[in-house]
Amino acid sequence: MARAGENPRVVVEATYGWYWAVDVLQAAGAEVHLAHPLGVKAFSYRRVKNDERDCIDLADLLRMGKLPEAWIASQPVRELREITRYRHKLVGQRTSCKDQVHRYLRARRRDLAGRAAAGAAICRQGRLAARADRGAGR
Repeated sequence: MARAGENPRVVVEATYGWYWAVDVLQAAGAEVHLAHPLGVKAFSYRRVKNDERDCIDLADLLRMGKLPEAWIASQPVRELREITRYRHKLVGQRTSCKDQVHRYLRARRRDLAGRAAAGAAICRQGRLAARADRGAGR
């Protein structure tokens, strides 16, 4: 950072885990710009594709004022968004578990229904036999 000057302008690609890099750079006094992934998608169509070439192109776009930027959320907003994403994931897992139980029961409904019907028939037969015995004993 010392070689870059007092308040260097830095471009960070918006990839997985960019938060920590932005936090460290901002704490060191850098002016951080977050490159929007859809705006720099054209890089993938280049013939030469490597990190060094990407770096040069991002710096050029920043210098020319044509860098497609994404919003850098504040720390509290990022934490809230992370909690919301995690809750969404948990709700999806809960729904999946419920669906699996319903699927299991639906697949075995005929078998369970057949057993229940057989049990009810045996129970009816037992009651009829008990009535017959009581009637015979009178």
